[in-house]
Amino acid sequence: MFIFPFPKSPHHDGGRIGPVTMQDWYVNLRYAIELHRHYRQSKLLILTAFAQGGVSEAEIYINTLRHAGIERSDLEVVDEGFETIGQVAAAESIAKEKGRALVIVSTLLHFPRIRYYAKSETVVRTDPLGIPRLSEIPRDILMMLGAPLFDISGWRDRFAELVIKRRRNGIL
Repeated sequence: MFIFPFPKSPHHDGGRIGPVTMQDWYVNLRYAIELHRHYRQSKLLILTAFAQGGVSEAEIYINTLRHAGIERSDLEVVDEGFETIGQVAAAESIAKEKGRALVIVSTLLHFPRIRYYAKSETVVRTDPLGIPRLSEIPRDILMMLGAPLFDISGWRDRFAELVIKRRRNGIL
């Protein structure tokens, strides 16, 4: 089984408030660790290519996991994916290729969109509420409706391309 703590921009600049241990990304990661410790044969999947200010999301996640006592051998790190659509598809593809089940652990506000994009055999779990980046609250709420509308209008790929372009430049 892969347990995929879905990345949620852990960089501390640009709107994060409160202590790190109460941030949505950190609470989400802590929940993924609990699941990993319960399912001993699991691996944590770290799948992101986003970097901001020269620091990648993957580095922050890996360092936090190592600090929590997770061994490097318990991690599957893939430098791929800039946005929700691509990350869900890549995680499902990796799990299928490796013959493993996939559990995506999501923040509360990101959950509806991930559930929408995930295939039916993918298990999506959400964490107890952590503090989201303030600028992402309206965006995540809008995208709860926007994701299906992009599909209906045929704009899913175009939207993903626009997001990827921004993320490659280190912009959320």
